[in-house]
Formats: sequence, structure tokens, C-alpha cells
Amino acid sequence: MKKLFKRSKINTALMSVLFLILGLILILWPVSSTMFLCVVAGWVLLLGGIFLLGLHFAGKNNTNSTKLLLGVVGVAFGLWIVLRPSLIVQFLSVLFGGVLLMRGFIGLEDSFVLNRAKNTYWWVYTILAMASILFGLFVIWAPVSIVAITIVAGVALVFDGVSSFITGLQILKLKTDEN
Repeated sequence: MKKLFKRSKINTALMSVLFLILGLILILWPVSSTMFLCVVAGWVLLLGGIFLLGLHFAGKNNTNSTKLLLGVVGVAFGLWIVLRPSLIVQFLSVLFGGVLLMRGFIGLEDSFVLNRAKNTYWWVYTILAMASILFGLFVIWAPVSIVAITIVAGVALVFDGVSSFITGLQILKLKTDEN
């Protein structure tokens, strides 16, 4: 169990660093990074769809059409996104906002763990988690340009990366002190 907990916290630390880096990239190059992410998402869907089609047609029992259907949908959407990435850019703000909301709720849960453990500064982590939740809501519903949303998403990802890393260190310290 200790090994699983430690691995989970290492993954949290790595995700925090990745969010920090992604946030900086979005702040420094908002237009090109947004388009790049859309094209990458398109290629992932396209190649995944091709892979599923290959699995379907290579199989001896082709009565199950799930792979065929998912493959066709993956190829169609992937090709559409690769050829017209600007159409999918608006979706990225919803994606980033959703990730920030999820990370904020996880941070809120971590702050409650710190509160139960009588950590003096648990309330700071609660505020940080609430800020991530508010950033996520803003990124999803703000009526501003995609460049502004991308920069705000970048700032929010940097904020979330730093606050999640610090909270994760406190949780890890708490578990280490218990042993």
C-alpha cells in the first residue's frame, strides 16, 4: 500500500510539472500552441481510427462491428481536425477548463485530508483548490477571444501545477510523518 501511495504521489508531482510546462508554452505561444494541440489531437484520432479499422479487418470474426464503427468515426473526426484545426480550437478551452475543474476538486479533497491531519495551513490549500476550480469555470465560460483564453488557460495551468505540487509535497510529508 505504501508503494502504491508513493507511486500515486510521484505521478501527481509529474503531472504538476507537466501542467507547469504546458502552461508556460500556452502563455508564450498561445496561437501556435493551440493549433498544434488541435493537430496532434486530430492525428491521434486519425491513427487510432486506422488502427481500429486494421483490427476489425484483420480479425477472423467480423460479426462485432464496434471496432469498425469506432474506426470510421476516429478516421472521420481525425481527418476533419487535421484538415480544419481552427474549427476545434474552441473545444480546447472546454477541455482545459474541465481538467482544471477536476484538478481543483482533487486539490479540495487533499486539503480536507490535511485538515483531518491537523495541518496548520490546510485552509491555504483549500483556497488554492478553489482558485483552480474558479479558473476552470472561467476558462470554460469566459466570453473572450481564443488567444486570451489560451493565455488564461496557460496561467491557470501554471498556477495549478505549482499549487498541486506544493499540496502533494504536504500530503507526502504527512504520510511520511505517520510512518
